Amino acid sequence: MRALADRVRRRRALGPQPARVDVDTGPAVGGAALRVAVLVVASAYAALALTFVGGDLATRSAVAVAVGALVAWRCAAPAPHVVVVLGGLALAGEATSFAPVVLALAPLAHLLLRVAWWASHVPLAARVELRALLPDARRFVVVQGAVQAVGVVLLLVAGTVTSPVVLAVGGAALLALTVVLLRRT
Repeated sequence: MRALADRVRRRRALGPQPARVDVDTGPAVGGAALRVAVLVVASAYAALALTFVGGDLATRSAVAVAVGALVAWRCAAPAPHVVVVLGGLALAGEATSFAPVVLALAPLAHLLLRVAWWASHVPLAARVELRALLPDARRFVVVQGAVQAVGVVLLLVAGTVTSPVVLAVGGAALLALTVVLLRRT
């Protein structure tokens, strides 16, 4: 009986005990992994865009990796956007008709912008749950599905129609579709 009284006195002296809270998180990706993803995607995008620029393969590869490292280091807003614009300019300077490489550059550019956004918002030592990345991944699949479908149609039309007006209208339609679908992101 005395032991029970001692326990009650100690409990009163300590005050009410806080409720026990258990927190569980799901699978997550670290900020460093996001930076590595930015490095890989930016390097792949730059390497693919640089195929239209003169120079040997070693130089183009070194420039692509340097661009990827720069974007991974400064993944905030201007860096990935500048890389995407420069890749588009490299493509625009060479292409006389609809180039099939656009079908590979479009998803890489979109992926670069989204991964760079996440990397700029998640510190290196932090983690982000995969559940938080899922809506962005779904949006990426929907947007790229539509863009790739229009791109394939344009590629088929470009093979049969050689009029630059038709190609310009098709390119404008692809650009409009991309702007409309990406406005929500």
